[in-house]
Amino acid sequence: MDKSYLVGLYKIHILHKIMRSKKTSNRGGDDITSLSNTINKGTRVTGEIVASGNLRIDGEVEGQVNCKTKLVLGESSVIKGDITAQHAEIAGKVEGHIHTSETLILKSSAFVSGDVIAGQLMIETGASFNGTSKMGGAAKKANLNGVKEKAKA
Repeated sequence: MDKSYLVGLYKIHILHKIMRSKKTSNRGGDDITSLSNTINKGTRVTGEIVASGNLRIDGEVEGQVNCKTKLVLGESSVIKGDITAQHAEIAGKVEGHIHTSETLILKSSAFVSGDVIAGQLMIETGASFNGTSKMGGAAKKANLNGVKEKAKA
């Protein structure tokens, strides 16, 4: 079988899983924020991703990522776009701005090129961060639109 055909089928499967998890909003007493979605290594997504539950990305995303709860970027992840989440743990590569209302952790394998706004920022030895950061009270007062406008200037 052609490899591109298999990759296409895999993408459809992942999108189906994401859409199906969004539909299970509150059936059977499950809280939507307890749901998790995964974009695996070898998967490439172009466009905006909005997740109500936890999200793990090991593949590539070109576009905005908005996660209501926890976002985890694995070592193989590549994000070209802005990220908004409550909590984020980054081990991969991000080219864009990051805004977390609570904790942002840059693992030792992380490479971030962009401005960061976070309630708390933890950077492990070996991580690469090229940009500016605002934390604590300044992060709560700042908004992501201000960061985007700064990037356009």
